[in-house]
Amino acid sequence: MKVNDKVYVKNWGNVYSNFYKWVDGERISIFDWKTKIPNYSDVTFFHERKWTPKLTLKGEPYKNGDTVLVSDIPAYKNYEYTLIECHTHPKGGEISTDFRTKGNPSAKVYYYPKYVWLAKSDNGCYIQITEEGLSTLTTEEQKKVANLESEKRLQALAKDNLGKWCMNDDLKLFPKELIKILYDKDQRTLFGSSMTKAIIKHRYIAKEYTINGNDLYMGWEQNFNGVGCDLIGKETIDWNGLKRRFIESKFAN
Repeated sequence: MKVNDKVYVKNWGNVYSNFYKWVDGERISIFDWKTKIPNYSDVTFFHERKWTPKLTLKGEPYKNGDTVLVSDIPAYKNYEYTLIECHTHPKGGEISTDFRTKGNPSAKVYYYPKYVWLAKSDNGCYIQITEEGLSTLTTEEQKKVANLESEKRLQALAKDNLGKWCMNDDLKLFPKELIKILYDKDQRTLFGSSMTKAIIKHRYIAKEYTINGNDLYMGWEQNFNGVGCDLIGKETIDWNGLKRRFIESKFAN
């Protein structure tokens, strides 16, 4: 990777949230960036939040204008970023035992990353992140993953998992954000000794993420509600369809 590359974040766990530290009452840049980072420019300030008036027991808005947060979307996760600066981590390549304590002396260790990047989105959101947490996407790759994941925040993660998985893998390690859902067309299941309506979901890994090019079945879940759910706009499948589609799994006749 190099300065001015356009990148996406595939792992937000690799982000360093703090730009500064306090030493003897003085605020100091942790990674000593040459770029001047404006105030209020970290991810904390790039959320899309919606508020609604707080209501009294009578259902009327409070006179003081109190509000309640109803949604909080981390918009910064959908941004494309431009690499500005690279900093060699002062402990790059060294083993860290930071997680080990007297109470947990066997906690796993990790290696400090070699490089940390400063990156900026077009609307002024700054992040500092290890190189391992970043991904570049070519135009062709963007088109391919866009068909899989409409949210940009998932597209770099999608690229990192293309053609990677098979039935012999521990599929519990597959990113939960990328799991696809099919709804059972019949919405009927056995409850006790009788059949009832339920919301039945089948989870799977899309074929683009697999080595053999086959969708991989990950199991099903159900919610006994007696009525099922509205299937309009949802991808559905019946029992016979499961057997035809997921050829690497075995289903009862």
